[in-house]
Amino acid sequence: MEAGRNSEMKQLPDPLCEVAGEVLGDYYYNHSKIEALFMRANAPNPVPDGSCVAKATEWLRRCSMRARVDAHEVLGKVLESFMEVELRGKERASHEQRKERVLKMLGKYGLEYQVGGRISYTGPKGLSSRHLNSLLRDRDLNSLDVEFERAERLVESDPPVALNAATNIVEALLKVYIEDEGLTLPSAVTLKKLWGVVGKDLGQDPACVSEDALKKILSGQITTLDGLSQLRNSASSAHGRGRKSNRIDSRTARLAVNAAHTVVAWLIESWERKLAKTTNRSQTRPASVSSRHQKRLTSSARQN
Repeated sequence: MEAGRNSEMKQLPDPLCEVAGEVLGDYYYNHSKIEALFMRANAPNPVPDGSCVAKATEWLRRCSMRARVDAHEVLGKVLESFMEVELRGKERASHEQRKERVLKMLGKYGLEYQVGGRISYTGPKGLSSRHLNSLLRDRDLNSLDVEFERAERLVESDPPVALNAATNIVEALLKVYIEDEGLTLPSAVTLKKLWGVVGKDLGQDPACVSEDALKKILSGQITTLDGLSQLRNSASSAHGRGRKSNRIDSRTARLAVNAAHTVVAWLIESWERKLAKTTNRSQTRPASVSSRHQKRLTSSARQN
């Protein structure tokens, strides 16, 4: 089952194949060079027919359809020289435009090109900031669940990337809240500091809560956010994977992803409640509890 999910994550969307194929075909514009490029990247035989663009596009499609071929690895290798060469003179501008096309198409599908010919999945970070902020401003937890599920699918195959994807949603939501509510960003933009601003505005600062049990839960939430931030900084793919970086396993990444989802669900529900009170509605509409989060709460209750 897990192998099937990992294989699915390695496929290439057809629009991405078309853009990459067109860019590579136009760039090399030589059948021998195109064929040598894909052969070095371990693309499967036989060589496709057609023009340079058609050949490159079809080869990428075949890589995506073959279960034993890592299409992301092939794409990264065939793009490496094109993406990393620095042209000068009159060709520079058009080359940069072509690179930007590839980067935008990768980002549309939550992918990212990394130096050295590597394609990695970035989750929400690969979404346009406009689209992610739209989901956050709409407090659409059901749609955000899709992004958390993407992160969860990566827990086994790439724990640091899963951690990074989930933590990015928390950070983006806190920033959107601060911006929409007209608050001031803290000088140090960490999850803990961001939450300090948001928590006070929501009236959920532990120092302002009288009930001892709730005070402990809110204090634990601050500790969770601080832990997520530190774990991301020391172990996630966003900060490299040098020899001294702390590697996390799938168990730890899953804990972090679930913790991040809980924080986001609670914050969206709290924001909904605040807005309902602000508009003086006689009956506040139900908080946007997603089916996925509700199932998790129900499951935990049954276990207890």
